[in-house]
Amino acid sequence: MDQARGRTGFKLMLPSITKGRQLEGIYVQEFKAPAEPPGAAEAEPPGATVVYENGLRLKAFPTEFSKEQSAENAQQLIDQSGGKYSNITVHGLPGYGVGPNIVKVGDQEVQNPGTVSWWEDGVIYSVIGEGIELEELLEIAESVKQ
Repeated sequence: MDQARGRTGFKLMLPSITKGRQLEGIYVQEFKAPAEPPGAAEAEPPGATVVYENGLRLKAFPTEFSKEQSAENAQQLIDQSGGKYSNITVHGLPGYGVGPNIVKVGDQEVQNPGTVSWWEDGVIYSVIGEGIELEELLEIAESVKQ
């Protein structure tokens, strides 16, 4: 855990409530800045995915978006979702959430996991759960702490 925190460049927060799901692993992903235009931004700091048993994941990625910009982005997603996503708050901060649902991809229907996402201290957090209802995802998200 300490090694992952050191590699991300931000304080990775974990949930204290996982409903009995055991930690399987923590993965740190590197992000590369686009090649165009030449001389553009440096590579972004890495993010992390924390994987628990039975389809529960926590993703955390640094962002340059402000709290206000993140709230605007969340509201746009909610507005464009046709009622699937809803406004939520985690630690009193705005975000969006959706329970597990079916989406149509081409001619196929695909199970979409439930998700709760919010911005906190320059990091976008998402709690994602295969078959986990929105209320349980919110409870897990509220327990995310340093």
